[in-house]
Amino acid sequence: MLTSYLSAALRAFVTHKQHFLLNVFGLAVGLAAAILMALFARFEASVDAHQPHFEHTYRLSQHFREMGVNAPITNYYAAQEVAKNGAVEDIFALKMHPRLSGDFSAHGNYYKMKDLFATGTNITDFVALDVLFGDLQRTLSAPNRIALSEHEAIRIFGQANAIGETLSKGQTTYTVTAVFADLQDNTHFAFSGLVAMQDENPNYQLNNFYVYVRFAADADIKAEQARFAEAYPELVYPDQSLGFVTLSFEHLPGIHLHSDSRYELKENGSYTVVLISFSLSILLIVLAAFNFINMSIAQSAKRAKEVGVRKALGASKA
Repeated sequence: MLTSYLSAALRAFVTHKQHFLLNVFGLAVGLAAAILMALFARFEASVDAHQPHFEHTYRLSQHFREMGVNAPITNYYAAQEVAKNGAVEDIFALKMHPRLSGDFSAHGNYYKMKDLFATGTNITDFVALDVLFGDLQRTLSAPNRIALSEHEAIRIFGQANAIGETLSKGQTTYTVTAVFADLQDNTHFAFSGLVAMQDENPNYQLNNFYVYVRFAADADIKAEQARFAEAYPELVYPDQSLGFVTLSFEHLPGIHLHSDSRYELKENGSYTVVLISFSLSILLIVLAAFNFINMSIAQSAKRAKEVGVRKALGASKA
């Protein structure tokens, strides 16, 4: 039976090459487009799913009601204080600072540094980093040391292994003591350089941190959010009226598709676009299949007419 089917298919191909190729080409193009759409949707949905403990990690975000502005930039010290009496396992922050932006000099040349942050040694508990050269923990444990991404090291020093090189800004000189691999594309994190976060007296007026909190696996997230939402404004905005700011949690894997603040580390995606892409992939498969079937049926009808004429003229199966 299978042999006869294959023989019939081969005869049809030899007899109607153009029709066969057109049919297969249409099906292939439709399936290829559907696969590309599905891969894009899968990539967008997988952002930050590779980070350590991503299931239990949330970013703090503020909503200023009167201004109608969402800002993922919060106060690290206040978050630390509130976290003391809850189910928080660890807290991590990326700090923006004026001294970490602008022109840096190296070997007599000036380089514009972007996406340079201060952070703590626990960054690897929240962000998947591949350290290529040097010691990241040592770098983030002392002042005047800097860790660069591989791309930045090559851009400034011409080589990835830039350990021992120096960067200067004003009267401060930083020594490169670590180089890490460039961050993956499927993450909302965006930084090309890291320095140690200095110990400072808590200042609850500084809203220049991206703060991430990891909760215990059995934590009641709704209860923790309610606790943070009540205690945080009392520390940071004691003179403001109730409801001036609302604090919320953003689940780490959902930041890329669901957060639309203009203060993001980099441009985010859109959940709506992912849904449209997924829907289009299904639609393309259906259309490609219908097109293939329709063209095959049309060819079969033509073949049936030909067989009928031959039988009328006395042709046999042989």
